[in-house]
Amino acid sequence: MTSKIDIIVTEVCYRYRKSLIAELETCGRFAIREAENGIELLELMRKHVATIVIFDLEMPVLNGSTTLNLIKEGFPNTKAIILSHFDDIALMENFIHRGVHGYIPKSFISNDVSVLVDGIMEVSLGRKFYYSFDTKNINVKYTKRETDIIPHIIQGKLSKEIAVIFNLSTKRVNNLRYSIYKKNNVHNIAEFVNVAKKKGLFFIGTK
Repeated sequence: MTSKIDIIVTEVCYRYRKSLIAELETCGRFAIREAENGIELLELMRKHVATIVIFDLEMPVLNGSTTLNLIKEGFPNTKAIILSHFDDIALMENFIHRGVHGYIPKSFISNDVSVLVDGIMEVSLGRKFYYSFDTKNINVKYTKRETDIIPHIIQGKLSKEIAVIFNLSTKRVNNLRYSIYKKNNVHNIAEFVNVAKKKGLFFIGTK
């Protein structure tokens, strides 16, 4: 039997926290503890080993930025996923460079917690999971496979090259490429790279 992933969910809003935890529990993959703020999170981490901690940037008592610093200093083996209301690409880039393992807009999980589930699973495997904001349409989402190939498209790789990397057919990659372009209202690689710079897509899917 596969052991469950130990996670701590930190959220100041009681109802939102309980709702999020209830949905995560339905997956049966996680052993979940909860905290209300950064101070409670750190106290809990001193008592219980956590593989992954999930917290907001906006927290009373101890904000997300300071909390991240203390986690990296005191619990270097614990991975952090940030949930955020902010649609500031520069802010997302800042936290990515500071070593967070996941960054997910709350709007992406408001009606579908599967995005967070995917993020936890990816991070538990030692990978990174970043979901970029779309400033024109915050509800735009990318599938897991789209997220995988976006950085390779940005690097200018051909569909046949990407197909080899992910063991897909060239036709499948072309279809994924078309879907990504359509979501961003572009028609070619040059237009997509310009859009990617504005939306922070250079970091989505980063390993």
